Amino acid sequence: MDYTFNGFGEYTMLSINTSRASFILQARTEPASSANRTTINATVFTAFVAKDHTGSKVQIEMARNKEGLDFISFNFMIQELKMFEKHII
Repeated sequence: MDYTFNGFGEYTMLSINTSRASFILQARTEPASSANRTTINATVFTAFVAKDHTGSKVQIEMARNKEGLDFISFNFMIQELKMFEKHII
């Protein structure tokens, strides 16, 4: 059996709630595009947000230009990471 899910939106990927701690991981998917920016029939993860019982929250998302990642904590950018092109030999 083959199954493909190409839905896009925001999803809860993991939710843990115990008497001692809690943790939630949410993810965002968006339509994928090819190298020439043409939308294709697929989705990709573009952001993740994690929050724990202390209220600490971290967000990692694809940069708007799709050439890097933004690391955000408490509503300010803490680092931008440029993605490097991978070459497969």
